[in-house]
Amino acid sequence: MKIISYFIIIFLTPTLILLNYRFLVFNHNFYKSEFAKLNIYQQFASRQVVDTQSTNLIRYFCCAQTLDEYFYTQKEILHLADVKNLILLTNTLMVFFSILLLITTLFLIIKKQLKALFKTYQLSSLATLVIIFVLYLSSKLNFAFIFINFHYLTFRNDYYLLSENSSLLKLFPQQFFVDFTNQLAFNILISALAILISSSILILIQRKKPLPKSKTK
Repeated sequence: MKIISYFIIIFLTPTLILLNYRFLVFNHNFYKSEFAKLNIYQQFASRQVVDTQSTNLIRYFCCAQTLDEYFYTQKEILHLADVKNLILLTNTLMVFFSILLLITTLFLIIKKQLKALFKTYQLSSLATLVIIFVLYLSSKLNFAFIFINFHYLTFRNDYYLLSENSSLLKLFPQQFFVDFTNQLAFNILISALAILISSSILILIQRKKPLPKSKTK
């Protein structure tokens, strides 16, 4: 049973990260709030242009939407194709980790190891809180360094090196990704905290359950 518990501890953090990442990547309301906050609407002909292009971009990442070749340059389109592949990879990993987490959780439920299950989720969520907090502090210290090296390690070309006047950089300046990272960290922390509180409550309930009475002959 300890091995199963270790698997849950390993799977929970990446599952929470990837689930929240996917939610934010495809959350157009977050995009629009950032566009308003960062005065991005003012940099284009109209608000409708920004909302339409960002909607199409989200649909391009998730579905079969094509990019506007009049809005993006060929280099931007090539870079966005790389980004789409990266998002597809994260989606695949999200499904993989989610399934493994579900299987290990169901295994402990079937074996009626509820106490071990709740304790494992308590420890896993606590570990997630610590990991995300450390990563958040690291990004606050030097986000630009992490951002540049992330691109350097992730992409095998220089298509991400765009001119300051490119539509893609005007839509998504570096501050957008700073805010994206902060919001992602916040969402993950809230998710982990909810699991920590829930599992702690369930552990207390489990402890208060009366022991089964021994049968007398």
